[in-house]
Amino acid sequence: MHTGSGSNNPYPTGPCYPGYYCESASITPTQHACAAGKYSGYGAAECTDCEPGTYQPYRAQATCVDTPAGYYADGYGSTTYLPCEVGYYCPAGTASYLRDPASRGRDDFREILTGKPMEHRHAR
Repeated sequence: MHTGSGSNNPYPTGPCYPGYYCESASITPTQHACAAGKYSGYGAAECTDCEPGTYQPYRAQATCVDTPAGYYADGYGSTTYLPCEVGYYCPAGTASYLRDPASRGRDDFREILTGKPMEHRHAR
């Protein structure tokens, strides 16, 4: 909440703008900008980390963005996304890459040659 610019009013007169958070005695609706990888809605007292599968490269934003198809964002508070690994697929808004069903035969062959099974690979 903010008290109004240039005012000596100790009581807040309105909520903080989306992409920002405000402490109770704020004098502006843009007191603190949310960092990249975070967002806030109207009237927020704190910023929230972007969920896995989403990212936000800019500060002071009201939402996070789903990763595009072929990419993933594996953690909370991501500011960018990573390309899907070869032999795996990543639908839009995914937090980890998934085994491509079409590559299963290649993985079986690799297991025969190396003696090591291909495991489901979860992003870092």
